[in-house]
Amino acid sequence: MRALVLSGGGNRGAVEAGAILALFERGIFPDLVVGTSVGAINAVYIACQPSLVGAKYLCELWREVNKEDVFPGGIFKRFFLLLSKRDRIYPNDRLREFLLRHVPCQKFGETAIPVSVVATSLDKGEEVVLDSGNLIEATLASCAIPGVFPPVEIDGIRYVDGGVTDNAPLSVAADKGADTIYVVNVGWISEREKIIRNVFDITIASFNAMQKKKFATELEHYRARARIVHIHPRCGCDACDISFSDFSKSSQMIEHAHATTLATLDRWESEANGPPNANGSG
Repeated sequence: MRALVLSGGGNRGAVEAGAILALFERGIFPDLVVGTSVGAINAVYIACQPSLVGAKYLCELWREVNKEDVFPGGIFKRFFLLLSKRDRIYPNDRLREFLLRHVPCQKFGETAIPVSVVATSLDKGEEVVLDSGNLIEATLASCAIPGVFPPVEIDGIRYVDGGVTDNAPLSVAADKGADTIYVVNVGWISEREKIIRNVFDITIASFNAMQKKKFATELEHYRARARIVHIHPRCGCDACDISFSDFSKSSQMIEHAHATTLATLDRWESEANGPPNANGSG
């Protein structure tokens, strides 16, 4: 079974979309999709439409999305919300509306291929795999960045962003029986990208710092059980220098990730042994 794992990474979800398009163009289609945070959004969409047409439409969605679709209100409204002692800076209403409008499925059982999303139990601080019930609410839970969005309650359990405990859920795909796993990891940031402008950037950078070592450990552990292909496309040029909540460079991110992923796949195909078993990246 072939799995596609999609990491968290804020607006770098557009990078994932470009990489997914490249994989599908080369005939690499998953039997299972697993995602965390923004990767959960891409995962549930692709699980509903696991085709080249679906990948192209996902890229178009990323080109069209704007900040108000996800983070509504200006700086004065955000300042008021902070002073009001609420549990978040932004409501998740706009994001819920966006998902309801664009994701073709509403329940896990309606997807064309299986999908799992990772969230974090706020009360227990544990990773939780959500793969049944309401698809939209599970995705919102996986995207509930602490302090930025409110926790999402499902069946009496409060959840926050899956990136808190597992930003690139390789282990979930392996535990579900995948023997070939393509991991598109857009969560790591280079020295050039460590530009902190707001609370969103601080939160994402913190997730990255916590999860980079965890992912390396899991990569080494699970390579004995599955063939793992790690794709780590960059967003490209000046797109790297914008806030993780800025969607103005999505088109540039998609095009650069698409091109670099194709180049990586070409390089692997030209090698006698094909893609590496663990660390290959674009």
